[in-house]
Amino acid sequence: MTGLPDGARFELAPGYDICRLIVGGWQLSAGHKPDAVEVDETLEGLVAMADMGLDTFDCADIYTGVEELYGRSLRRLGVETLDLIQLYWWDFRRGDWLRAVRALGDLRREGKIRQVGATNFTAGDVALMESAGVHVVSDQVQYSALDRRPEGSGLAAACSRFGMHLLCYGALAGGFLTATWHGAPDPGHGRLANRSLVKYRLIIDEFGGWEAYQALLSTLSAVGEEHGVDAAAVALRFVLDRPGVAAAIVGFSSAVRMRDNLRALSLRLSDDDHARIHAHSDRAPGPRGDIFGLERDREGPHGRIMRYDLNAEGR
Repeated sequence: MTGLPDGARFELAPGYDICRLIVGGWQLSAGHKPDAVEVDETLEGLVAMADMGLDTFDCADIYTGVEELYGRSLRRLGVETLDLIQLYWWDFRRGDWLRAVRALGDLRREGKIRQVGATNFTAGDVALMESAGVHVVSDQVQYSALDRRPEGSGLAAACSRFGMHLLCYGALAGGFLTATWHGAPDPGHGRLANRSLVKYRLIIDEFGGWEAYQALLSTLSAVGEEHGVDAAAVALRFVLDRPGVAAAIVGFSSAVRMRDNLRALSLRLSDDDHARIHAHSDRAPGPRGDIFGLERDREGPHGRIMRYDLNAEGR
């Protein structure tokens, strides 16, 4: 395995450490990956990433087809204990989600899982999990230079209170925070390749629109040029430096692209670098509100593109 720089790993819980760049599987799921991607090619890419030291992988049961690639269950992995299970709950108005939390606690005591985490849970939600007797080691949330809701919502402060850390998806905003889009014309919402891009294009609207986003991307590119890296490495490092953050999740892409992303682990941003980036997000009108608040509003533009019916019959 290729050696990683100092600080490339993070102890999420005693005796359990992860890579600070996590390989995300959403882009391998049905409706996101290019139809031409072959299974063998994908597996070769995953192995290559593990050889680089990227040995922490994110998956979910709704990532159609990805579980089979990863081997997520105990049976498929050939192990007796899963390292970390993170709970996500589509609609808090339906079902008894705290009962599910307690069930995870039971599985931990039985030795089937080692650690319990959450996904898109607010600080208040995490407090309820803790009061139910289940310690939460992680909360997987959207966090980027475009979307700093974890700070304004009090979730970052909850990390210190509960001894929890954040695993951050969307740090590259589906690719919008990369050189690919620097100086590019606004594609609008109707000509984007998948729901992931539509999702983050809506975040750009909340941020202040295409012009404000391009100004941020120009600063990320300028900071990167000064450090000899690209804008993506700066965007990743920016998130990794935020209080309470353990790791950033980067969607699966080519091994070459991931090698470039690895440079974020050795990059050191100065206080001035952070101030220049913060200047854009500090004056942005949004996004505002609680974690996943925009996305849970099924009548709003963010909620309308979410697939809340994945458990419906025939899906």
